[in-house]
Amino acid sequence: LLTNVALIGLMAHFSDGVNPFTAAVQIVRGLGPTYPVHVLLGILLVVLWAPVGIGPFSSVLIVGPLWLTQWALSRDADERRSHTRTVSTLMGALEVATPYSIGHSSRVADLTDRMAPRLGIVGESAEALHSAALLHDLGLVSTTPRVPRGTMPNDVSYLAAIQEHPEAGVRMLSDIEFLAPAIPGILHHHERYDGLGYPAGLVGKHIPLFARVIAVADAFDSLTTNRSYRDEMSATEAVKSLRARAGTHLDPDVVAAMAEVLEVHPWETTRISERVLLTGVDANDHDDPIVSDEYAAWQPESDGLRA
Repeated sequence: LLTNVALIGLMAHFSDGVNPFTAAVQIVRGLGPTYPVHVLLGILLVVLWAPVGIGPFSSVLIVGPLWLTQWALSRDADERRSHTRTVSTLMGALEVATPYSIGHSSRVADLTDRMAPRLGIVGESAEALHSAALLHDLGLVSTTPRVPRGTMPNDVSYLAAIQEHPEAGVRMLSDIEFLAPAIPGILHHHERYDGLGYPAGLVGKHIPLFARVIAVADAFDSLTTNRSYRDEMSATEAVKSLRARAGTHLDPDVVAAMAEVLEVHPWETTRISERVLLTGVDANDHDDPIVSDEYAAWQPESDGLRA
């Protein structure tokens, strides 16, 4: 066990830049308890076979519960596959409704997966963050048709319409039990560290961690993707832009994690085809940090649009 843990910790360090000791501790926490259980089962089998005198039937007594455990794990695996299909179906609906966003959610999920270990997000929490990243923009399915065409990022009509999509996404997912841990990340991924975001105007660490991680990945992917109104930035330029926003728009710790990840894993920029750009549907990329700035400058309370 210790040899395996040490080797996996080193692999994690060289592949992802993770502290090998931290990786080893996480592995022991996840797998360590199973080893003493195997030892106890082995001792019990020996005791039942010889001193107690049960003989070969002792293997049935030991293997039977193990088989039941395997059966339960198989059911859990089937359920996880069902969850994956559900998320994939929802993502498909989003990409049909917003062609310019094809691949965006997957890229954001990839970035959050890379940052998660550096931020202490592991195990089931990492899975929940992955689901939140994949579905963070699902609400656009219902809000995109209501976004006024031809508006600019500072138009009140555009800002008022686009701010509804996180809550719309949560309403669409509220009855899906396995996605409950992902909901805070989806609902609050457009909050700002300075409290000038939406939908709740949360400040700093009061913003759920999942949401802070998605916000950084969201902004980075937007900056490194071309739009009809601008070219894509290089990864280096995008990180520089994120660092300039640390402490106002974005969480400084998450921005630092993103920068560390990109030092280990270079990022390829994304180019959207001219055919999609010519449709004009991306006239305002709501994930573009300039839209967040326009929203912060607007503040709907002053226009009487919020209770």
